Amino acid sequence: MFFRDTELVQQDLNVLKELEPLVYQKFSRVIDLRWDTKMGFIAEKGRVTGLALSQFQLKEIPHSIRDLTSLKKLYLSHNKFSILPEWIGDLTSLAELDLSTNDSIKLPESLQKLKDLKKLNLILNGYKEFPKVITKLPSLIYLNLGLNEIQTIPEEISNLESLKYLRLTENQIKTVPYSITKLISLEELDLAGNKIIDYLEPLEILKARGVRVFTKVYDSP
Repeated sequence: MFFRDTELVQQDLNVLKELEPLVYQKFSRVIDLRWDTKMGFIAEKGRVTGLALSQFQLKEIPHSIRDLTSLKKLYLSHNKFSILPEWIGDLTSLAELDLSTNDSIKLPESLQKLKDLKKLNLILNGYKEFPKVITKLPSLIYLNLGLNEIQTIPEEISNLESLKYLRLTENQIKTVPYSITKLISLEELDLAGNKIIDYLEPLEILKARGVRVFTKVYDSP
């Protein structure tokens, strides 16, 4: 079966056809998903491996997305989602998840089933606390929790042994736990726009190890 001149298995084709009427627009096939991709899909060998459904102010994540079992990238930014459904844990091939600019979206414990998740974007979600389930994602390389209202970083941050880029810009953080020094893969820590005091030993330890640490807005990449 073909959809937008792309051969797809019936199951995936049905999902795309079901989603289009929800937003009164049509999907376009794209080579890759970008932060500003509004409605696009990536296809490989007849399966949908990437999906963007962004900037539609939707209040609930469509259940049919669960049937896209080959998804590697899912971009759902700029909506009004407040809950990430439990079935997200069934999308075990997922490597990138963008939930930026939503409504304090609650993350389920099933998120930890995503053993291959490498990139998670949760910028602008109104979080007042660091979602601890994130610390159960051992393959995570990139995490962005910028522009929230987070005050503390949990001790469990040390569990993220694969993490290279941690971005926590524009929160309410004043200090950092010593456990952050156990992030053995960390290359960049962005804390610009927080309330960080001038001298924090854990940050000095990271700097001495060669980690790029940003605490001032003008330093931030």
